[in-house]
Amino acid sequence: MTPSELQKELEEIKTLLLSKKNVLNINELSDYTGYSKSYVYKLTSRNSIPYFKPSGKSIFFDRVEIDTWLLKNKHLQVKEDGGVVGKEWMNDIPKYWTNTNSINWLQDEE
Repeated sequence: MTPSELQKELEEIKTLLLSKKNVLNINELSDYTGYSKSYVYKLTSRNSIPYFKPSGKSIFFDRVEIDTWLLKNKHLQVKEDGGVVGKEWMNDIPKYWTNTNSINWLQDEE
């Protein structure tokens, strides 16, 4: 095995191990998200990202909360016919349900 192949294998192992870890430090979060450390610091200073600072100095991140944060503000994919991908289940909803105000979230996602 060549040194470059060995390096590639080590990087893959590192990535797999990182995906199993629940608490990440700033370096690990940077590797996990692909964001630079300076950008992560900027996000924490703006309180735009969920983080923990138990000792008042070091910053830690919960991987599950980060995954949730990364996946917020989803943009819906529009099909060629004008429909929205992933909302096919809504075709089976009885008509009287869509006429009530109790399901406001239907309008929020559009």
